[in-house]
Amino acid sequence: MRQEATVPPLLNLAWEKTGLVDGDPDAREELRVSLVREAAGRSDFAWCLLHIPQMDPKARGLAYAMASWDAANEGFPPRARELLQAAEQDNFIRTDEETARLQAYLAASEQRLGREKEAQRHLASILDVRGRGYAKALVQAAQWARNMPGAMGETKDFAPEAVPELVKSLDAVLRDEKQDHARKRQALLLAEKIVAKADPANGAQGWAQLALSAHAAGLLGEAAVCSRRSKDLAMSLDPRTEQYGISLAAAARALARCGDREDAQRCLDLAAAKPGVVALFFQPPVLMALAEAHQAMGDATKADEAWLKALEVARSHHHPRARAINVVLVLRSLLEAGREPTPDMVAVMDSIARGEGGTAALPPGYVRVEAKPANPPAKPKGTSK
Repeated sequence: MRQEATVPPLLNLAWEKTGLVDGDPDAREELRVSLVREAAGRSDFAWCLLHIPQMDPKARGLAYAMASWDAANEGFPPRARELLQAAEQDNFIRTDEETARLQAYLAASEQRLGREKEAQRHLASILDVRGRGYAKALVQAAQWARNMPGAMGETKDFAPEAVPELVKSLDAVLRDEKQDHARKRQALLLAEKIVAKADPANGAQGWAQLALSAHAAGLLGEAAVCSRRSKDLAMSLDPRTEQYGISLAAAARALARCGDREDAQRCLDLAAAKPGVVALFFQPPVLMALAEAHQAMGDATKADEAWLKALEVARSHHHPRARAINVVLVLRSLLEAGREPTPDMVAVMDSIARGEGGTAALPPGYVRVEAKPANPPAKPKGTSK
């Protein structure tokens, strides 16, 4: 039986920093859900069960359900059932759309665990039409992951927005050491069919992920093909969007892993030339992607420079919420790359926590918002206000 793991302390710091996201509980909880999934992907389900109860009631059920789906995919059925039960016991009143997303992950988890009747029960409870399509796609992915031979050729009908989740489910098969070479090849072929139908940005990043997973699975020729497809799609994107730089950086990582450092560097050079033309809010994610690519290519100095630049650009943003969100995103980026923040990065993060920043020019019609310090000074004794 697989052993559970323990997440690095940096994930705890990222969770702590979500508290800086003031005035937008939806944005804060979206970040927390992403951190829960990071922990689940690293097989630390104890961390998930400890932190999910700290979330806003509106987001708790979905976090439990997503973590259950991840546990089922990663090969931890007891934890998947435990998290699934916690999600089912959550009785927060939601909109039809919110309920649909929750039930989608519950249905997929049940299907991945081999409990088809329970999966169909969750599917039947979904009223939102679009949400039902998303749920059916996840359930289909669970069926594929459980029964690969009977799954080929069944990729015609699925929700395009579900592509990342479908690929993630099949990616777990590629990473599973217990699966034989033939089954991994089947999983890759099926994932390729899915990614080929995605929009260009998701497609570019999907091909890059498949390249990394295929290479790790020993499918070296297939990995090289996937990396080149990632590069071609990334180069076709609009340079004025953040997805251009993010996708090129993802392609660079894939190409470097497959031994094509020349094309990897070309992708990095193209991506590095464009962050300044992207809207200010989206520049830090591009810089983070570049940092991860530099790290993957063995250039820790350039990686640190890009992460620091991401924080500095974030600090300049006129809205404190954007500054705080990017602190969490940088910490998660560092975590994924296996790095720790440098003293310079910590200094910028601390200054953002103190409410500093906002020096960038305001777009027309915008009003500057003052940040609330993370630890406001205590009121003098004897004052009433």
